[in-house]
Amino acid sequence: MADVFISYKREERQAVERLALELRKLNLDVWFDASLNAGEAFSDEIDREAHAAKAILVCWSPTARESQWVKSEALIGFEQRKLAACYVAGPDGFYPPTPFNSIHAEDLRAWVAAPSNTHAGFKSVLRRIGALCGRADIESYGALDVQAPASVLRAWIERHQSSPLFMVVDALLSARDAEEADRARLEQEARERRAREEAERQAREAAARRAREEQERRERAEREERARQQEAETARDEEAGRLRRRTGLIVGGCIVAAVAVALMVGARQVDWPTTAPQQQEPAATAIEPAMTLIAGSPTDLAPLTAFKDCAECPDMIAIPGQSFAAGRFEVTFEDWDACVAGGGCNGYGPGDEGWGRAHRPVINVSWDDAQTYVQWLSQRTGQTYRLLTEAEWEIAARARSTTDYSWGDDPPVCDQTARNGANFLYCPYSRTTPRGSFQPNAFGLYDVHGNVWEWVEDCYDPDCSIRVYRGGSWVNYPQVLRSAGRGGNAPSVRGNDVGFRVARTL
Repeated sequence: MADVFISYKREERQAVERLALELRKLNLDVWFDASLNAGEAFSDEIDREAHAAKAILVCWSPTARESQWVKSEALIGFEQRKLAACYVAGPDGFYPPTPFNSIHAEDLRAWVAAPSNTHAGFKSVLRRIGALCGRADIESYGALDVQAPASVLRAWIERHQSSPLFMVVDALLSARDAEEADRARLEQEARERRAREEAERQAREAAARRAREEQERRERAEREERARQQEAETARDEEAGRLRRRTGLIVGGCIVAAVAVALMVGARQVDWPTTAPQQQEPAATAIEPAMTLIAGSPTDLAPLTAFKDCAECPDMIAIPGQSFAAGRFEVTFEDWDACVAGGGCNGYGPGDEGWGRAHRPVINVSWDDAQTYVQWLSQRTGQTYRLLTEAEWEIAARARSTTDYSWGDDPPVCDQTARNGANFLYCPYSRTTPRGSFQPNAFGLYDVHGNVWEWVEDCYDPDCSIRVYRGGSWVNYPQVLRSAGRGGNAPSVRGNDVGFRVARTL
């Protein structure tokens, strides 16, 4: 007695042989008319095998649909409730004859061309045959989702270790384990990336918060210092007034005493002054500023003469009384591009935001990037180029002034001809301006207020995770542009409002 009886039309013999081969690999006993015994009546043996088989698999095709033999064999399976059906040939929309069209037939046309144990239609046929033949492993495999998680595949293997389908499911499990490992790796990388981004965001916020707090602290200290100076000046004025009053009283008393003596002795006529002699007002006591300044008024100075060490080098101005020179302008795209062309600056080409390059200050450069430029410049010239220290920057920017800005206490304006002109938030440009667009300070340095922030050498915090920049930029309010204003960011951060100015040790 066979497990599976296959009914078909001889035109589909090749497809049936492939199907029988796969079923036999599963240890199923398969019978079809190629198994006829020699000398035995054809119809008798077929009828006996069809009735005795546990399952009848009908392979429908257009020719099988017209075959009385196939329909009679299918009727046996239909009546005994052991019919499984598929179609192995025929056009789309093909269907079995009545009453067999009520039994679902799986489409195995693609399977015939490329047999596969994971083909959905073939698995459905296996599920039906497994149920009819009492083979739980085949039935459960037919119902198994080949995309199931590894845990489901592993559970099937544990239940059916002796099944001929063991290797098939084991291969699926290996593929699933690899897929899940890849997915876990990608998810872990995504979690780590999100964690890094969150840490970087928090670090930026913390740095910005510290910068704001430091700025507020400096502004508060400056307000308090101005208030103390005002109180000191008031006290000096009051003391000078008291001194004048005491001097007048002393002179007046002396005159009265002299007249009295003359009247008593009557010795001689004396011409006395009718008023007290004019006294010279004492000079006000000079207050020593917190920073040692060079004598002289910034408004009396002419811009100093610039020099340069090479054709590609920036213009430099020696700061009076100091051992360093400062860049006449902020470093421009032209300067930076010369560095890249000369094999320096790590070959990095910062973007210009579409505003233009040439004489505009270079932007989108970090503190680390600025270090590569001064290193190249030092190698190119044999001189020591570097960033200004914060103290040097303020000496150069103030140009001997002690006011809020190098030009005085008046806030900046957008007029390029005005002594207090600068590029800042209220200007209509909404971008950087080319070097020299506004008036220089008393030392001949341009754009020490506004245009772009300028990286300096100093650290903002003890661990140097933040570096300082000075001078304010085109996106800042007027008060940020003051000579005392400062900000900072991580040394790797780039922005379209940050550049730098170089120093050279003399």
